[in-house]
Amino acid sequence: MTCGHENIRYWRIKNGHLPGIAVVLNKYSRNSIFSCFDVEWGYSHIEPLQNSGSKKVFVGSKSGMVFQINYFNQELEAVYQVHYASINCLSEYGH
Repeated sequence: MTCGHENIRYWRIKNGHLPGIAVVLNKYSRNSIFSCFDVEWGYSHIEPLQNSGSKKVFVGSKSGMVFQINYFNQELEAVYQVHYASINCLSEYGH
C-alpha cells in the first residue's frame, strides 16, 4: 500500500507488472494528503482474522482524520475526525 496526495493505493505484483488499485474516496480525496497507514493484524486467542473479510486498514491524514478501509475489498467504511492536527503515525497496539 501507499498513500499520499489525494490517493490511497493498493499494489500487487502480477505477471511481472505492478498494477495499482486506488481506493474510492469520493469527496475525501480532494485536497487531502494521506500521511500514514497501519494494517490491522488482529490475531485472537483462537485463530487469526486472516481471510475473515473483516480486516481493516487505518489511514491518517494531514487534516487529523482517520480513514477506515476494508483490507480485502478496498472499500472506504468510515471516516473519523480525531483532531485538527496532522497524523504522522498510526500503530495497532496488540495484546
